[in-house]
Amino acid sequence: MAELQNLSQRHKMALRMLAVGALPAVVAEEMKMSLARIYGIMRSKLGQEYLATVEKEIDGEFKSLYADVVKVIRDGLRCADASVALASANLWMKAHGKFVHKVEHRDLTAEDIIAKIISGELRMPHQPGMKVIEEGQVFEETEFSVRPRLDS
Repeated sequence: MAELQNLSQRHKMALRMLAVGALPAVVAEEMKMSLARIYGIMRSKLGQEYLATVEKEIDGEFKSLYADVVKVIRDGLRCADASVALASANLWMKAHGKFVHKVEHRDLTAEDIIAKIISGELRMPHQPGMKVIEEGQVFEETEFSVRPRLDS
């Protein structure tokens, strides 16, 4: 297929459909073009440049919605309905990388895990707000870690 010299409105419409997630076969059917033609448009230099422009526009739209998303999550966290509040907390935790969905040591009981933590075989991850106290030592908590306080 020869390189495109310009993009028609139909080409641009097909590229916009692809940019928002439509499958090439669906675009071809809706636009009454062959699948080979759709792939040719996508691969062309002009098609690639246009797709990059469209993707920047879409990215800008998503960024402009960020404040609204934060407000919805904040309102959800304050909702009296526990399921809404939990769903909002789940979204916030996932968005901030604080949500760990994998379960390690599935074959161990809770008692086994606690015994491993106490023995030092298994280290419990630090959770913000958790205080670690050992007899005779005073610890201070920073944003990033818990460490012995030096002035005690």
